[in-house]
Amino acid sequence: MKNRLPILIAAIVFPLAGMAESLLVAPWSADDRTANAWIRDKTGEAMIQATIAYGKGGGKNIYFDIYDYDVANDKIGDKDYCNPYDYTSADQGVAILNGQAIKIYQWCKKFADSKKHYLQITAATDQGGNFISSQLAKAPKSIELEVDGRIFTISAEGFSQIWNKTSNRAL
Repeated sequence: MKNRLPILIAAIVFPLAGMAESLLVAPWSADDRTANAWIRDKTGEAMIQATIAYGKGGGKNIYFDIYDYDVANDKIGDKDYCNPYDYTSADQGVAILNGQAIKIYQWCKKFADSKKHYLQITAATDQGGNFISSQLAKAPKSIELEVDGRIFTISAEGFSQIWNKTSNRAL
């Protein structure tokens, strides 16, 4: 399925390029506890991936990775999405989720297999993390997350089942 996804994306992206900013929103996957969304805006393409994972303290969190995505050449991370020198470790910022401002930690990470970088964010407070998970759990279809002036639509489809199946803490 992953090999066919870029073809599906290209088939959807080019005819719809002049329409809505959010082009493709994929539901949560049980295999890797992720959901994906691709957008196209004036600066090009971008992809966001939401992932349920564990933080350094062992608690369950939702992380958002934002990548440069070149639809025409089917390449993630062909260009840097962020500059690592613009971020300190655990740099704080603000994202907007369904109209609510949330404090976030944000950092620029290097891909393991290239010299290019992507942006990773997560809620900086327990209250923010709880708000994100509750919005995904109660949303009928999707949530909207605004980061760096880009608005991503993230599917809520399948989130509750995967969230509930994932243990709360890593031992």
